[in-house]
Amino acid sequence: MFNKINFFSSFDVLHASLPPGNYFLLIADKTPLEKAHFENNFNVVGALFPRIIYENESYENGIIVAQLNENTYMQIIPNINDTSKLYLTEDIKSLFLIIDGLSPKCDTFLESLYSLLPEKTKIIGSGAGKHNLQHEPVIFDGKTFYQDRAIIIYSEDSIGIGIKHGFEPLVKPLIATETEMHCLKKINFRNAFALYKEAIEKNSQHCLTTVNFNQIANHYPFGVFHFGKDYSVRSPIKTDGENLFLMGNIDQNSIMAILHSTPEQLIAAADCATQKACEHKESPLHNICVVECISRYLFLGDRFKEELIAIHNHFQHTVPSWGMLSISQIANPNEENIQLYNKTCIIGAF
Repeated sequence: MFNKINFFSSFDVLHASLPPGNYFLLIADKTPLEKAHFENNFNVVGALFPRIIYENESYENGIIVAQLNENTYMQIIPNINDTSKLYLTEDIKSLFLIIDGLSPKCDTFLESLYSLLPEKTKIIGSGAGKHNLQHEPVIFDGKTFYQDRAIIIYSEDSIGIGIKHGFEPLVKPLIATETEMHCLKKINFRNAFALYKEAIEKNSQHCLTTVNFNQIANHYPFGVFHFGKDYSVRSPIKTDGENLFLMGNIDQNSIMAILHSTPEQLIAAADCATQKACEHKESPLHNICVVECISRYLFLGDRFKEELIAIHNHFQHTVPSWGMLSISQIANPNEENIQLYNKTCIIGAF
C-alpha cells in the first residue's frame, strides 16, 4: 500500500524533499501550515490529528508522509452523507480510511461504505480531529481543509490487522434506556450523569463533578456488549449535568458496562494487537501503522512510550512504524462490518 514512510519536522523541510508522486500526510495539529507549501506536481491528501507517531516517539508538531505504491489509489469523499459517487473495484483487498472524526454522520457513512466494499476487504483507519475536540475542517487536499469529508486509500495489497483495548468491566450490566445518536440520556431508566457519577464514586476514590469530568471520565469509559466478542469502547467526552455525550453513537437498549484499566493492561493490549496483526499478514512486511486513541496517551502519560516500544519490539529496526493518536479508530474485526472504536489500539501490518 505504501512505498516509503518519512517524518518531517516542518512543511518547509518537507517541501524541499519530496519528489513527484501520490502522498498521504498525517499532520500533527500544532504544525504551522501555509497554502503555498505545495506545487502542482504533488498529488496530496492528508488530515490533522492531535499527535502523530513515528518509530518510538509521538509528536505534537510534524508531518508523516506516506508515499502510495503503484497498486494503491486515493480519493476524497466530498460529502460523507453521499457515497453514490464512490467507485471501488472488485480487486480491492485493503482499505485505509480517514474520516472527519467529529462529524455526526460517521456511523451512517461507515455503514454505507461497507455495503459497497468487495467481500473480505480488510479495513483500518481513524477519525481525524484536533486536540481541542472542536468540530473544525481537518481533511486536507493540498489546497485547503474541509469538514465532513473522508479520505479513501485502497489497494490490491493484503494487510494484517490487530485490535485490542485492554479495558475490563467495573460496573455491569447497564442498559442505555434512552439515547439520541451520541447522547446518552438514560441508563437503567435513570439520569445518565447521576448514575455514572454514583457508580464511579462507589467504585473508586474519585468525586466526579461537571468541572473535573474530562479528567476522571477518561479512566472510566463505557463498553458496549457484543455476544462472544470484546466490548466496543465509547468514551464520554462531556456532560451537561444530566446527559452524557459520547465519542460515537450509542444505540438505544444497548447492553453496557463501565470499564476501567491499568497502565500495564493497556501496554499489554498494544503488544497483543501487534502480535495479531503479524499473524494475519499474508505477504512480506514493509511497514507498521499504529492507530491509537489520544486518550490512551493522556491515560498513560510518561508511560506511553512503553506502549510504543512494546509495539516496535515485534519488528526489525529496518521496518518503520508510524501512525496517529486519533479521535476514534476504525477497523473491521473478522471482516464482518466496519466498527468505530474509542480508547483502542489498532495495528496495521502493511
